[in-house]
Amino acid sequence: MNETVIILAPQFEEVEAITPIDFLRRAGIRVTIAGLTERTLTSARGVSLLTDVTLEEIENQYFDAVILPGGRGAWTIAESDRACNFILKHYQKNKLLAAICAAPAIILGKTLKILGNKNFTCYPGLEREAGCGNYNKMQVVQDGNCITAQGPGSAAQFALAIIKALAGNEKALEIANATLLTIDF
Repeated sequence: MNETVIILAPQFEEVEAITPIDFLRRAGIRVTIAGLTERTLTSARGVSLLTDVTLEEIENQYFDAVILPGGRGAWTIAESDRACNFILKHYQKNKLLAAICAAPAIILGKTLKILGNKNFTCYPGLEREAGCGNYNKMQVVQDGNCITAQGPGSAAQFALAIIKALAGNEKALEIANATLLTIDF
């Protein structure tokens, strides 16, 4: 079974976090919800969420994918040495990194310089913050082991791209059909 982790910090974008958690679990992919420093977090719109663990509790483990939602929490994650080291060690092991909204530009680009010459997308306007990579206006972009997406409106497509990368096209189509989404891959 594939194992993923989603890292949340206060003021995370709830749609970008909950949609991947829901869709991946529907696909039979294990998702560990990790709070950056605490177990109870409040989202950008005041939704409280209890995480499974804190990042400190799992920082020595490896996952098949690390998922990074946007919102103000992306800047907090980018400022955390623990989170950045965790993300980098996964990238260096060629694990999947999936980031949406502000996270591609702020975490993967500006802070970690992971985007290099990779194609990526992010919340429109933040691409200037990335400092590297090739910005693309598509809803979801995959380049190698990085999947990036624009924002809340692309959360379902983002989740399906992660499923496709981890469990294959057939599983992604199954989840798309079960959730009444139209996809084209």
